[in-house]
Amino acid sequence: MRRNTQLAVALTAIVASALGGWAVGRQVRSPAEIAARTAPPKPSLIAVPVDSRRLSSDVTARGTVGYRSPQEVSLPASAVKQGNSIVTVGPQKGALLREGSVALAVSARPVLVLQGEQPTYRDIGSRSAGQDVVQLEAGLARLGFDPGPHDGLYDGRTSAAVTALYGAAGWSPAGGGVPADELLFFPSLPLRVDEARIKPGETPSGPVMTVTSPQLTIAAALSGDDAKLVSAGAAVAVEDPDQGVRATGTVGEVASTPGTRGVDPQRFFVEVTPKDAPESLIGASVVLTIAVNSTEADVLAVPLAALSAAADGTTRLEVQMPDRTTRSVTVQPGLVARGLAAVTPVDGTLGPGDLVVVGTASGTAASPAAQPNSPGGKSAP
Repeated sequence: MRRNTQLAVALTAIVASALGGWAVGRQVRSPAEIAARTAPPKPSLIAVPVDSRRLSSDVTARGTVGYRSPQEVSLPASAVKQGNSIVTVGPQKGALLREGSVALAVSARPVLVLQGEQPTYRDIGSRSAGQDVVQLEAGLARLGFDPGPHDGLYDGRTSAAVTALYGAAGWSPAGGGVPADELLFFPSLPLRVDEARIKPGETPSGPVMTVTSPQLTIAAALSGDDAKLVSAGAAVAVEDPDQGVRATGTVGEVASTPGTRGVDPQRFFVEVTPKDAPESLIGASVVLTIAVNSTEADVLAVPLAALSAAADGTTRLEVQMPDRTTRSVTVQPGLVARGLAAVTPVDGTLGPGDLVVVGTASGTAASPAAQPNSPGGKSAP
């Protein structure tokens, strides 16, 4: 019995020793095995497809929508009228003034609108002569009232045409002529009444209304560097994020000196004419994207991060193959815009859809060959 007990104890010790050795063996590793197990995984490449598109570089600014060329309008004094003048029909905000329109009425007399460069400054009547009479004759003729020759002489035929003009508006002329406060000449028509400055019952001693062109306009200001890139006629994208409105337009004017038209002294006024903007944008602050340079057609476009400068001064990129290997392509960079560069392959092939390497999963990006210095569309070297 005692011998059996000793044998059992010995077997137990042998088993325990074996288990301990196995456990220790699992904890012991060679340096190479430890390095292999603890090393970070090999970074995988990040690749994006080559695109084929037209590239354009832009200048972005904020602009305010309104009507063009506001101007105050006052009535000249008439020497043929006596007593105080009282507005009987005031101007109507939003009204469109065309040639022959009645803008308002003063002391139950109409104030007529005609086109002409020279403002009204006197009463026009019998024996009047001058450029203002020529303007009157031209306006009468455009409205279909024959004043005779446009000779600048107010004669019987001119008087008859004036009578017809007043009659068409529902009035009769005063003494066969046109009092100064009944005729307004404007260089261009139509115009929009932007603000009525006087009400019925008031005396027209100052501005009676403010008129603007009916064409919407967008006023903006640019820095000196951006203003150098923008020219009249440039295409503009207009966006109002609040209303969800998108429209197009063109640059109409770029100021040659800073600080004009109410902008900051260091900035340059820019006017944009929208083509299809709704009137709901009036007073809104909109985003203007002005195209300052673009490619003439579709080009191969890659992210700037795909480009790297070689020791020989060339620019290269890496194309990832289906088996995850890469091949190098030498390219000639072109226009840079919005983080993309136009490229032309010089040594090697490249086409739309090819995958170009822009970095690795660990975040190590390829060194770019060049970064855009300005939105002016400069080419990368």
